[in-house]
Amino acid sequence: MATSSLFNQELLQFCGEHARDRFSMELLAFWGRHPHGRFTVGAITCAMDAKRLSVERALRGLVAQGLVTASVQNDKTLYYLVDNEKIRQQIVELAELNWCGRRAMVENLGCEH
Repeated sequence: MATSSLFNQELLQFCGEHARDRFSMELLAFWGRHPHGRFTVGAITCAMDAKRLSVERALRGLVAQGLVTASVQNDKTLYYLVDNEKIRQQIVELAELNWCGRRAMVENLGCEH
């Protein structure tokens, strides 16, 4: 059985287009667990136990792709998923995969590590 048959083809295509590296995929999975959340870079960095530079780089990419919105409120930039139910559903579906499932998807897509 081919690895790609283990994944919903629509999800596989979505990740192939939007999750250009492993960290971006993990950041999308984070949002899949909190689809209505609004977070600062610092909060995301802490929650994911990640380096700030990695978070900032991935956020720039997700904002540029139109998946995440950045908004300044009370002198703080908050990031949140766009208000598009189809995109949210794909991201929630990604988050439902366990770490091994997301890792297999990264390998299947040939994403950067």
